[in-house]
Amino acid sequence: MFGERWTAKGGPANNNGDSHRTGNRAPSVTAPANRVLPLRTPFTLRGSGKDADGDKMTFLWEQNDVGGEDGTALVDNGKKNGPLFRVFGQYADVSDEDAGLSPAPGENTAGTQPSRTFPDMGQILAGNTNAKTGSCPAAPPNDPDQYVVVPVPIVNCYSEFLPIKGYVGKAGSKTPRMHFRLTARDTVPGGGGVGHDDVTLRIDQKSGPFLVSSFATGGSIKAGSKKTIVWKVNGTSKLAANVQILLSTDNGQTWKKVLARKTANDGRAKVRLPKGKAAQARVMVRAVDNYFFDVSDSAFRIK
Repeated sequence: MFGERWTAKGGPANNNGDSHRTGNRAPSVTAPANRVLPLRTPFTLRGSGKDADGDKMTFLWEQNDVGGEDGTALVDNGKKNGPLFRVFGQYADVSDEDAGLSPAPGENTAGTQPSRTFPDMGQILAGNTNAKTGSCPAAPPNDPDQYVVVPVPIVNCYSEFLPIKGYVGKAGSKTPRMHFRLTARDTVPGGGGVGHDDVTLRIDQKSGPFLVSSFATGGSIKAGSKKTIVWKVNGTSKLAANVQILLSTDNGQTWKKVLARKTANDGRAKVRLPKGKAAQARVMVRAVDNYFFDVSDSAFRIK
């Protein structure tokens, strides 16, 4: 034993490993088609997956862009390369005590839906993104002599950071792009199958942000009445000639009502609100045949 080299868990270095057949087939995964996105604008990637054995699957989206040698600080508003979005959209609120448990309470896990919104929809609804101004709130100064806790809302904003002008994705790239991978794993114990697919999103440095202007400060509107929805196009019509207008009656948790199925991306459209009251409504203007969108800044009341 002492004359041989041993690896941490695999026995002697020359054991050549081992294998066994499970009969399980890996899932197939399809990412959405490549598209061009505007600057500083939320987007949703919707993929799909199939498992030939009918096994339940979990999905995970990841941005795969390698940063430069100098790296980029998390709380840096001048992000030029590297990943902008964390693996999980929501902050994992795990205490130091719980961090030693497996699994830790509050820990993020892969979900069963093959779609992901960037930034996380909760942050978009809270206005905690860099969409409007291009930057996140300043973090507390870094004190080398004292540990400084960055408030969670600020961490969230920087952790789900929309691309700004000058961001290129992979360090050294001449064409600004973001690269995302959708991975699916089936739930077969002792031999789970894994599949993946990729999508490339070019970034138009001369368009965006795409911003909804209506209901910026909330307010109220009569059910069944007509309303002109207004948004800032900012050069995005070349990326999506048409948009949809959707209504949420539960403050952005679901978007089941279509106010306009297809209308020109020209910055305004008259729609009719449905009958029925809602205490917290929101509108979304979403690109047709592209992935970007925006929602109204505040909830409004349908009376």
